[in-house]
Amino acid sequence: MQIRIMLAALSVCVVCATAGTGAAQAFDSGALAAAIPASKSADDATLIAELETKLPANLSVASQGHLVIAAPASGQDPGAQRQRIARVQAQMREQAFPKLEARRTIVVLAPDAFALEELARRLYPQLPESGVPASGFYHRQDRLILVSTAQGDGDLWAQLMGALLRDDNPLAPQWFEQAAATLYASNEWQGSELAPTLDARMRDIPLDQDLDYDVFAGVCDCYPLTAEQLALMRLLLIYLHQRGELHLLHAAIKEQGRYTTLLQALDTMPFDQRAWKTFAEESVRSYPR
Repeated sequence: MQIRIMLAALSVCVVCATAGTGAAQAFDSGALAAAIPASKSADDATLIAELETKLPANLSVASQGHLVIAAPASGQDPGAQRQRIARVQAQMREQAFPKLEARRTIVVLAPDAFALEELARRLYPQLPESGVPASGFYHRQDRLILVSTAQGDGDLWAQLMGALLRDDNPLAPQWFEQAAATLYASNEWQGSELAPTLDARMRDIPLDQDLDYDVFAGVCDCYPLTAEQLALMRLLLIYLHQRGELHLLHAAIKEQGRYTTLLQALDTMPFDQRAWKTFAEESVRSYPR
């Protein structure tokens, strides 16, 4: 099997060298001019005052640790909401990026898709006519996350994870950014900790799929991910999360560089192939079809 793995990794690596990072995303937040010049250098009071001039009065803006959060003043308690967001972000950093220092990040929450679009155009008047993705976006220069919470917190957790990943590894492969963003899409609270749970993506993994180590052959930025590959990678991240080993994969991918494949990254870390296969097979069999 080792020969098969090496040949698979070699073949995708050759393709990646010529194909680059794959197709560009339709929406590019990096193309939008910065809207918050004070986002990195000003003190909290100055930054909050600037945000209040740009955002509608029905948003409550306040700091929570190194986060500055703007949330609807009505609805759930903004103070409790800010504390929960800060706690989850700190947990993500501890589990996946333990060496990453905390950096100021702005989080703007919209109650629905209409408000999301309105807030985006207030902040970024040059927004394209096509509007913003339903999942929101992260503006790297402003260090600003804008999301809707109409469907829960899944999009918020995805953007928080994405922002941390870009801080830790600006050259992360696109396939890994996609996978990391899905980790907390379905979740539950276990005491004070947010834990990812299995979701409908499991149905994209065939019951008869061989879930040995080399099931990840072909995961790279050479071509778009299939639904099955994304489901398998999310399952892998859940497996590592449960074992407290998520940071090992992040570190391995960062060390390998932008054009690494998933197999190449796994080869450089202490990955228990037998335990993975047992976990994956039991998870696929037990998930309702």
